Amino acid sequence: MRMLYPAAVLILILFGSFSMSKTRSEMSISRRAADSIDLPESYKSRHFLSNDGGMTYDAAAIPGNIVKYDAASSAYDIMTMKAIIKGNKPAIVQTPPTAVIYQGQVTSTSSFNGSYVINGLKAENGQVIDLEIRDDAVYSVPPGQIDTATVRKAAASIAPAERKNYYYVTDATVTILSYKFHAVEDVVDKVSKKADQVNKKLDDLSHNDTAKNGVYLKMKKQPKTKTPQSPYSASNTKMLTDKALSVQLVPVNDLMDATSKK
Repeated sequence: MRMLYPAAVLILILFGSFSMSKTRSEMSISRRAADSIDLPESYKSRHFLSNDGGMTYDAAAIPGNIVKYDAASSAYDIMTMKAIIKGNKPAIVQTPPTAVIYQGQVTSTSSFNGSYVINGLKAENGQVIDLEIRDDAVYSVPPGQIDTATVRKAAASIAPAERKNYYYVTDATVTILSYKFHAVEDVVDKVSKKADQVNKKLDDLSHNDTAKNGVYLKMKKQPKTKTPQSPYSASNTKMLTDKALSVQLVPVNDLMDATSKK
C-alpha cells in the first residue's frame, strides 16, 4: 500500500491539478465487466479494483478514500493518500452473510473469461478452469464516521461539472477465487469414463435367458452410495487461490449536499 500522508497534504493534492504522475503506482477500478452474463447480477455489477504495477491491496485501508472516474479508460483512480474518516478511525470488518457466489467452470468461450470479475483469470483454447467464487470479508467506514466536512473542503475547488466524477468509498469487499486449470480433454474423458462405467454395470446386471431367448435384468442389492466428489477436489492438480477487491461508492456531490443541509 502506498505511503499515507497527513490530511493537510491530502487536501492540497485534491486542490491541485488532478493529473496523476506516471512514475507513481496507481490503483484503478474496472468500471464493470459487461460481458459477465453467466454470473449473478449482484456480483457482476460491482466495481472492481485492478492491481496496477504489482501492488498488493490492504482492503482495510480502502474505505474512506475518494476516487475519480475516468471516462476515457473506464476506470477509477484513487485520488487520496489516506482515508477521510472522523478521528482517523479504522474500517470495521464483517463476515458476508452469503459467502459462495459462483461454483462452476470457465472455458475460452465463457462470457466472463479473462475479465476483472475473476481478476483476469483466463482459459485459453483447449483449457477449462474449475472456479469457485466466495466473499471473504467486507471492510466498511464505521457508521456515522464519514468526515463530510473534510470531504467538502477537499472538493470545494473542483468545478461542479467535474465533481460529478468523484466518489467516496464506503465499503471494500474481499472475494476469494479458488481455481485450477486443466485440459478440455480431461472433461471429455470424465464423461466418457462415466458412460463406460454405466454400460459395464448394465452388462454385469444382465445375461442371456436361453429359455425365453431374451435378456432380463437380475436385481442385486445395491451398495451404499458415496457422495459424488466435487470437481474441485477430484483433480490431480493443486487448487490455487487468488483475491478480487470490489468497492461500494457514494457520489461526492451527495456528501456535499448532505453537509450543506445540516
